[in-house]
Amino acid sequence: MARILSFIVLLIYSSSLLSQNNYRPGLIVKSNGDTVRGTIDYGNRYRNPYTIRFKADPPGSPELKYTPKELSYFEASGLDAYKTAIISKDMRPVEPAEINRDTRDTVETDTVFLRVLVAGRKYSLYRFTDFKNHFYFQVANGRLTELTYKVYLDATGDPQVLTYREALMEIAVENNMSSLRHDIDWAGYSEKYLSRVVMALNGNAPTVVYGAASKRAGTGPQPFISVGMSGTRFRVSGDKALAGMNYVTGIAPVFALGVDFLTPVNFNDFSFRIEIDYAQNTYKGSKNGLSPYNGDPTRETYMMEQRNITPCATILYNFRRPKKVKYYVGAGAGYNFSHYGTNRYTLTDQTGNSPGVITNGYLDVQDYWGSFFLKLGARVDRHWEVGVTGTFLGSFISLGDSKVVPTSYSLRVLWFMSTH
Repeated sequence: MARILSFIVLLIYSSSLLSQNNYRPGLIVKSNGDTVRGTIDYGNRYRNPYTIRFKADPPGSPELKYTPKELSYFEASGLDAYKTAIISKDMRPVEPAEINRDTRDTVETDTVFLRVLVAGRKYSLYRFTDFKNHFYFQVANGRLTELTYKVYLDATGDPQVLTYREALMEIAVENNMSSLRHDIDWAGYSEKYLSRVVMALNGNAPTVVYGAASKRAGTGPQPFISVGMSGTRFRVSGDKALAGMNYVTGIAPVFALGVDFLTPVNFNDFSFRIEIDYAQNTYKGSKNGLSPYNGDPTRETYMMEQRNITPCATILYNFRRPKKVKYYVGAGAGYNFSHYGTNRYTLTDQTGNSPGVITNGYLDVQDYWGSFFLKLGARVDRHWEVGVTGTFLGSFISLGDSKVVPTSYSLRVLWFMSTH
């Protein structure tokens, strides 16, 4: 338990240190039209921000806060852009459990920072998120129109959907692009799919793409290989012979193959990882004592060799992203397929007056068992990652009052073969 608490404290402490440096190069455009370059506190938030923190060039300038009333536009260079707009928001719930036949349409007006998804000479697309997503379509520099997604209950109580697709199809027909019907019919209410449709509607017209449709925000799989070193040792309770031993930390290499799955830009704080690890662990313990029969000094030793193949899954939270580094914490679970070599307990009479006792297969071990772990690390320059993994929970032996829990810490380096 002490090791778990120590690891958690380390994560919190690291987070507090790293949270102090999340500024990215960018610019703001004030309401009077002045453009100021500097750095923006970039959090890549799920919901649109109502305030931003900005430091003008040169470095050392004070931090200032701005709201939509004070800015017309801001961007974190190469990442995201926002424009100030007065919007009408459809506030009707979209979850069937939250609506009934008496639910009424409600519209609110607000002045907000809209996330720019597609900025085209002909058509543009924006997103605003509060308790649900709102997408806005703009023809050239005309007014913003919400692409609404509404859920109703019919006479039988079944949910029916009135969607944004009809509006997009009208634009496609006006542009003699009826060939987009299939793409529009299958377009989900997300920035990934809607951005693709709006990009197609722009044709060859100049277009700037942000968010999930941008190449840098790819959500495809990112395979990796990993090598590292692992230190393992036992925590034993119950068994009188093993519980009192002093266990040394065994050092061994650990290898892994895996894939990271990133989430769209508005959920980009999280990623999902699956991998298969291979490790060969050695556990050694010993203690000196006295024979209960004649009082002669004795030495007891135990040794186990174990090889593990472990498929595992991890949820990673990317809590800070300075310019070239992405810091994360994570938690996951694995299922171990184990093969055992040596599993030997030895009792030796140090005086030589009586023969020793050697017991092979001393512990009744499990070939299949689960484990849980925490991770802390950093992704550097997209292709490289360095991380620490601590495994605290899980046991391959649990017999009566006896329990053996392996604890391990590993330092690993990952190389990503594709970063989209």
